[in-house]
Amino acid sequence: MTGRKLTWYKPNGLVKSRINRVLVSKEWIEAWPHCKQHVLSRSISDHCAIIIKNDYVDWGSKLFRSLDVWQSDSIFKVFLKERCSKYEVQGGGIYIFKENLKKLKANLKVWNRKVFGDVNKEGDGLLKRIRELDARDDDFDLNEHEREEKKRAKNELHGVFENGRWSEDKDEVKDKVRDFFEARFVGNDELPVRLDNVCFNSISEEDNQMLVEAFS
Repeated sequence: MTGRKLTWYKPNGLVKSRINRVLVSKEWIEAWPHCKQHVLSRSISDHCAIIIKNDYVDWGSKLFRSLDVWQSDSIFKVFLKERCSKYEVQGGGIYIFKENLKKLKANLKVWNRKVFGDVNKEGDGLLKRIRELDARDDDFDLNEHEREEKKRAKNELHGVFENGRWSEDKDEVKDKVRDFFEARFVGNDELPVRLDNVCFNSISEEDNQMLVEAFS
């Protein structure tokens, strides 16, 4: 469930509960496993309407990525050379390169899980922790540390705001994310600080010659 945590509010605001639900069958869950319940604003009613949405978005083909942590492993380069030397692909240069990357990607997944652990398992543990914190938060039973933990744990991008408008369109989300990071890494030809007229301390030519001449 996303949005509001509770779905019914007593007019005086002293009593609230999660009453409204969405009932689905096992076949529904198997057909749309990424569905979530979205709680809408209750407006003038004491109940919040709920809509069920399929949150799965096809972001397109995945890029080949190299994690920084791999470089810290002493056998990483040895592993790459050993694996790549065993690939036998026939065809043109680009095709061979593409197929080798595909094979290497599969090997890296296994190697990464073996050396650095199962990331998916850690993710499942994090989701379980989020659900635990949400349940306790409904009972107002979270301390300050747990509330901060909950804020850090919910690191998921559902959409973006643009000119006061919320959008979940995948192409628009990808464009805004790219623009966000491009704006922070773009180069600037003009230096913000110039050192033309700054006088730095320096040694004399005699001292410089003494430092570089042969030892005697």
